[in-house]
Amino acid sequence: MFDLQHERIVLKDYNFYPLVKEYHEPAGMIEQKNGTIWIRGTSIFVRYIEKTNDFQLVHNGYINDQSIAYEHIHAVYEDREENLWVATNNNGLYRFNPSKEHFLNVRHMNRARNTPGEGGILSFIPASHGTVLMGAWGNGIYRYDSNFNNIPVNINGIIEKNAVNAWDMCRSHDGTTIWMGTQPGGICQYDLATNKATFYEVPALELSTVRQVREDRNGNLWIGTQTRGLFKYVRGKGPHNFKERVEKISAVARLENLCRCGGPAGTACGCQQE
Repeated sequence: MFDLQHERIVLKDYNFYPLVKEYHEPAGMIEQKNGTIWIRGTSIFVRYIEKTNDFQLVHNGYINDQSIAYEHIHAVYEDREENLWVATNNNGLYRFNPSKEHFLNVRHMNRARNTPGEGGILSFIPASHGTVLMGAWGNGIYRYDSNFNNIPVNINGIIEKNAVNAWDMCRSHDGTTIWMGTQPGGICQYDLATNKATFYEVPALELSTVRQVREDRNGNLWIGTQTRGLFKYVRGKGPHNFKERVEKISAVARLENLCRCGGPAGTACGCQQE
């Protein structure tokens, strides 16, 4: 790829194998009116990302009615409404609008083994300076920049290769705190001003996983658990005290037949903590 304006080579000898593990063969390309470049061919359909000088793969495989599956893409055309028409050899004709329908899929890594993360995504929330925090089951808390590049977590109180199971995240009404519900049952307070995380044990929860946590207009926390029902933490003056100001909302019955991981209690479930 050559930059005519600056008369320099931008991309040379690029290898698509990191994106496409099977045999593939580029057969042509198209540049949209907005400057986006697409490459098509056998087992390959990618978009060029100018900012990172890299390519993003369009997933090949049927997932739902908005997915595409193909062996070879014969042609790609753009109409006046910036829709792309994609002709395949085995599954007919597709139409989509990349500016409105193209999604970025972000895979996280298991930092302990340096392999693709296997834990499901539990929670995410906008944090400070345009970053996003994400919690993955068994793989911990991650931070991403505005382009969803993985960056250091950088929170005092949470190690970089952490395994914190943050099932839920919510921001306080004054915008200074991110509350997290954790497994086993506890609460994490992330103070955005000091960039410090503090973990609190909540004895009333009996170690049951906190699936939801929300702050009301008075600063109280409503805590939904996996097996022990609903609790309310009443905010008082001074330091937080999750050992004395937590009350059970008895109107919401607990689910005694379930383990904290969601499996039946007393069986060889995934968390083996009940």
